[in-house]
Amino acid sequence: MLNKSNLLPKIAVVVAFLFLAFIFIKDRSDFSQIIANANYRYFPFIVFFSLGAIGLSALGYYFVAGLFGIKIPFLKLYPVAVFTIIVNNLMAFGGAAGFTLRIFMLKKYQIQAKRVLASSFFHMYLYTIGITAFIPFSLMYIFSGFTLPQKQHETLFFAAVGSSAIFIIVTLIMFVKPFRRGVLFFIGKIIKKFLGKDIKNSLENFDFVVSEGIKAAANNLLFMPLLFIITIADYSSSSLAFYYCFKSLGVKIGHLDVFSGLVLASSAGILSMIPGGIGIQEASGAEVFKIMGVPFETAFLSSLLFRVFFFIAPFAVAVIFFLRYKFEIREGE
Repeated sequence: MLNKSNLLPKIAVVVAFLFLAFIFIKDRSDFSQIIANANYRYFPFIVFFSLGAIGLSALGYYFVAGLFGIKIPFLKLYPVAVFTIIVNNLMAFGGAAGFTLRIFMLKKYQIQAKRVLASSFFHMYLYTIGITAFIPFSLMYIFSGFTLPQKQHETLFFAAVGSSAIFIIVTLIMFVKPFRRGVLFFIGKIIKKFLGKDIKNSLENFDFVVSEGIKAAANNLLFMPLLFIITIADYSSSSLAFYYCFKSLGVKIGHLDVFSGLVLASSAGILSMIPGGIGIQEASGAEVFKIMGVPFETAFLSSLLFRVFFFIAPFAVAVIFFLRYKFEIREGE
């Protein structure tokens, strides 16, 4: 019997790839000309800032993990954080892929799954805050600096509303205990009804660990400013990687233009609920940059180039790391 919960994300990814292929085929001559004129000397900059953003995100998780009682030496926890963040970047589906792998990889250090989940959820929440906080700025920047058709006004407005709704729900889950318990109770009922599993104790443990972590963050005055600096640096590094993608294709565009477009494209990818936002992030980003005067084909290729360097290439390296990790586990058994 087919597992619908596993099948739907796969169907979404296939549809997204078909959508990307359709765009390529439709304008293949334009794409070929742009690729032929690409300046490859900017590629090392794209690699540097892409890896910098991933590294900063992993550093953020290392500090968050300490709040939730995960006491592992930096050189052991950091590679796990890097690997699982890379997986989540490419296969993001509510954090499920990366979080599951993180639980598996930290099991050998006797770290409880509830602590891994709570710390991962809190870390993801911090990045939700970041991207949501930048949406109003990005919209104001675009609305004030560029002329938009009514349809695009509405699309950007609904993207902002949807992202803000996600931010509000996640904030309530994190910081309002009765609301969090209500959501966890509902999740427990759904799982028991459809999967026949009673996970009440696990959800109660998760609730306890989240409360512990939030109290620890509140008692550490330097923690939130430090995480804020790391998050800003992470987004800045991602934006610079994207900027050099445009640069390599001969596009003259401002740093604020790239940053605003990246925020809105990433938000659209998150809202789509398609793993990694594949297709949606590229197409919506291309539309935003088209407003800024960048030809759609060039903006679309820049977005794809960013995905290759920021998502796919690190994932290929991460797979090699994971296979080596599994081999080491088997050798140690």
